[in-house]
Formats: sequence, structure tokens, C-alpha cells
Amino acid sequence: MPLNLRTEGATSDRVWLQRLRQQRAIALVRSDSFELGDRLARLAIAAGLTMIEIAWNENGREAAQTIARLRRDFPSCEIGAGSILSASDARAAIAAGAQFVFSPHTDLATIAAARSASIPCIPGALTPTEINQAHLAGATAIPPAAKAARASVLVVLVMLRYLRWWFKRAVRSGKDPRGRWLGTKPGGDLWRLR
Repeated sequence: MPLNLRTEGATSDRVWLQRLRQQRAIALVRSDSFELGDRLARLAIAAGLTMIEIAWNENGREAAQTIARLRRDFPSCEIGAGSILSASDARAAIAAGAQFVFSPHTDLATIAAARSASIPCIPGALTPTEINQAHLAGATAIPPAAKAARASVLVVLVMLRYLRWWFKRAVRSGKDPRGRWLGTKPGGDLWRLR
């Protein structure tokens, strides 16, 4: 038996995910002013991107204006809101015309607000509990934040190891050993900086 038995909005979710697979990218526009946000979004659309995410900053009014104007001027594009922190932000973004909602965390009320408007909601989730809660609440998709978090933890562990080595060597020699340190590239593999 599947964990999520919901069928409401499933077709629109499938269609949205298919568009995302075809587009392969969502342009993220983050700006404190309406004019700059509008210009940046128009540049992304002129470059061929059809999925645009407008970041919902502290001043949601600017983002709402940008979403409303882009929806009016580019009906073939899919315009959504990102960095949504609460259900009230989600409702305001949807009222402005947002066609999808991204949230940096798993907030069940935010997911419910998007689902009640039948638009895709993509919350951030890291732990197995958050991932399961988002899934059961009807999240359209859950970004692979866990992979990024594992890479971040690995970097911290590697850096701690290096600092321990550096400290021991500095104490023994009394000098600053100008060695190399390890970082991660986007794939999460370790590589050596020179």
C-alpha cells in the first residue's frame, strides 16, 4: 500500500514535474526592488527559461508585484514564489498569481495552503521525518537537500581532521605548515585544493 493515497492535484503535479524535466532549470530571481526583480526575470525569459521563481523576501509586496506583472506579460511562462516561510506568505503569493511554491523548510500549513490552491509545493526537507511529513502532506517533490547536507558534514569532518593535523604539526615544529586543505565539489566528492 502506498504511503500517500492522495489523488487531488496529482495530474497537475505530473505535468509540472514533466515541464521541469524538459526545462531542466528554474531561474531564481532574488531582489529587494520591484524594478530590478522584474528586469532580472525578463532577462531570464529572454534567455529561454520558462520557469521563473521569484524569491519572497521580507517585503513580499515587491515579490507579489513582480509575480503579477510577469504572469500578465508572459502567460506561457510558469511563475512561482520561493523562500516561502509561512502559510500566510504562500496564500499571498498564490493571490498574486504564483503557479508553484518553494519553501526552504517543511511547514505543513504552507504545503496545505498550496495544495488547497492546487498548485505544486516543493518544501525543503533534510531528516527522514521531515521528508516523510512533507510526502504525507502532499508535497509535489522534495529537493535532494540531504545529499548537500552530507557533503557539508563531510567537509566539516575533513576540516576538523586537517586542523588537528595542522595544530599537532605547528606545536611540534613551532612553524605554520602551509599545507593543503580538502573541500567538496558539487557532486560531493573530495578534491584537493592547491
